[in-house]
Amino acid sequence: MKKLLLGMLVIALCALYGCDQSDTAAPSKHTPAAPARTASVSDPSHAPTASSISEARLLDDLRSQDFDRVVRTMNDVKGARYAGHLTPIFIDFWNGTDLHGVDKNFLNHPRIRLEIADVLAQQEKNGYQGLDKAAFAQYARGLISSNDTQVANQAMLVLGIAGSAADMSLLESLAENIAESRFRAAVIALLHNCNTTSALLEKLKASLTETWRKDFLAETREKFGSFQACTSR
Repeated sequence: MKKLLLGMLVIALCALYGCDQSDTAAPSKHTPAAPARTASVSDPSHAPTASSISEARLLDDLRSQDFDRVVRTMNDVKGARYAGHLTPIFIDFWNGTDLHGVDKNFLNHPRIRLEIADVLAQQEKNGYQGLDKAAFAQYARGLISSNDTQVANQAMLVLGIAGSAADMSLLESLAENIAESRFRAAVIALLHNCNTTSALLEKLKASLTETWRKDFLAETREKFGSFQACTSR
């Protein structure tokens, strides 16, 4: 009887003040599970982290043979704060020593091979040892006048990282009389390479006749200036 009265008292108090009985109540099989905590959406203004670009993702995208999908992934690789864990795979692709299940013809397509050269050239510039940037530049040099605008633009960007001083003069001459999209690629390539001098950029600026070209050169030069770590400037 005392236990019954005590139980009724507890129930009455809970009705008045509320009780947390989560530790004691048995879960119902009909109660839906609590939703799992989801990761926050990443800020697109920040570069992807290395962990977001796994070997599995890279290989899966390349095996899809979807050019746009692969280029997006390559851009993520180049924008990552650290992507050195993928460099050995790109070396295998470049040398053809291990294709990791990716179609050989797809890897050898100029758009894809230039993307691989671009990644490796940037890794070499960042201090990765044993990479032959001259080979990347030589390959890009042969495609800089391609009729495929995307291929030609990417070739210029590779030369912007791996090219020699002579290539900078070539890019300068192209920028003076080139279509809009290729002009923009040529300017970006010039500003990425430490062989480019202030004198060369001033000479290019003086040769441009259209205002929008002068403005793009000035704006891009200002934007990239703080990111360029060249002892020659």
